[in-house]
Amino acid sequence: MANKPLFFFLSFILFSCHSVENNPGLQSVTVNGVRLHYRIDGTGAPLILIHGSIVDYRYWQEQVPVLSRHFQVITYSRRYNYPNDNKLEPNHSAIVEAGDLLGLMNALKIEKANILGHSYGGYTALWFATDHPERVKKLILAEPPLNAGFRICPTEGAGLKNS
Repeated sequence: MANKPLFFFLSFILFSCHSVENNPGLQSVTVNGVRLHYRIDGTGAPLILIHGSIVDYRYWQEQVPVLSRHFQVITYSRRYNYPNDNKLEPNHSAIVEAGDLLGLMNALKIEKANILGHSYGGYTALWFATDHPERVKKLILAEPPLNAGFRICPTEGAGLKNS
C-alpha cells in the first residue's frame, strides 16, 4: 500500500493533538510579540525543558513527574509549535528562539535556570547560553544539530568562541 506512511503520519497528527482545554495547568504569556504556552510542575530550582522541531511541550510528559519531585519544571512550546498559533515571521532561527526563552524567563521572573534542550531545542539552548551565560545554572544538550556554521555568527559577539 503506497499510502501507508501517509496514513500513519496523519493518524499520529490526529491522535496526538489535544485541545488546550484538556490540558489543565497550561498557561500562556506573550513575549517578543508571540504567544508561548507553558506549564510549571513541581518546586525547587527551575529546570526549563526545550523540545525539538516537530513536537511541543507534551514531548516531556513522561519525564515531568519524576523531574518535578526535585525541580520546578517549566515545559513550553516554542513559537511555532502546538498549541501556539503565531504568524510565521521571516528570519526565524535558533537565535530568535533564544530571545523567546529570555522573554519567558523574564516573564516568569526566573533569574537563573537549569536548561535542558533536545534537538533543535538544544540548539536554541546553546545560543541562549552563549548570549546569556549568567542566566544558566547548568546546560544539558541532547542531540543538538551542531555544525561548522555555528561558529559563523550572524551577530557580533554571538556564538561559541574558538579556543
